Amino acid sequence: MLTKICCDCKKQFEVEEAKAWATRCLPCWIALQDRQGKRKVEALQQEVDYWRSLALGHENQATIRALQLKVERLEQDNLKLKAKVLSPRPRTARSVLPADWKAQLSRLIQLCHPDKHDGSEAAHTATVWLLGLKRGITRSTK
Repeated sequence: MLTKICCDCKKQFEVEEAKAWATRCLPCWIALQDRQGKRKVEALQQEVDYWRSLALGHENQATIRALQLKVERLEQDNLKLKAKVLSPRPRTARSVLPADWKAQLSRLIQLCHPDKHDGSEAAHTATVWLLGLKRGITRSTK
């Protein structure tokens, strides 16, 4: 495991050596994905607005109707994308854990982290084990 500093929040996080290229911690990476999804929604809304403005500016009824249909389709696509981006992500990893573990696993990782125990080897071993447990459960539910 490698300890790195997140380029967004500046907190330490650990990654496997195979993922040495990672520059963001998991929470910051997820937030970045959410922002990118919202940008797609905004871009689609701009296209809807563009086509709507064109439709209002034309005098040809056939062209206006065609543009209105395109605007309606784009609005439907935009609503679907909004629903997809704004819907909560399923927590499949935690759904497999017993109910009492769901609330405790992250807390256990936080409490036994080596930074809280002067770099203790026991704390490091326990944290690695808990993270492996969490990662293993995540993989098994996919």
